[in-house]
Amino acid sequence: MIKPKLINLQNFGLCNTCSLFPIYTTCTLKTTKQRIKNKTNKGRYKLCELNRIPKTVKLSKEREKKKEKKRKKRKEKKRKKEKKRKEKKRKKRKEKKRKKEKKRKERKKGKKIWLNQKESLNTFAHLF
Repeated sequence: MIKPKLINLQNFGLCNTCSLFPIYTTCTLKTTKQRIKNKTNKGRYKLCELNRIPKTVKLSKEREKKKEKKRKKRKEKKRKKEKKRKEKKRKKRKEKKRKKEKKRKERKKGKKIWLNQKESLNTFAHLF
């Protein structure tokens, strides 16, 4: 897209974007007055009727599509990050549980060995 150049408000010449069609004083004056009131930069641009209406509509639709695309991308990224984080947490929890279970089994095994030793000592205790 060709960016419109800044022109003087007093000059009524050709359209800034296409520079072919003359500016219609009625439509342009109305819009420029409104834009000056709002103190936006756009007040300094003058476009002919042919360029003004369709281009703004077209641009806004394209912009909206781009924004929507970006929004979707961001959401997707966020969702993936969240999924990864949850997966990590789940793995950590499983690992912790597994270690706890292992320790518990070892303690049980140790107790059994100790009890067996105690029993064997008791069985031979009367000999000593």
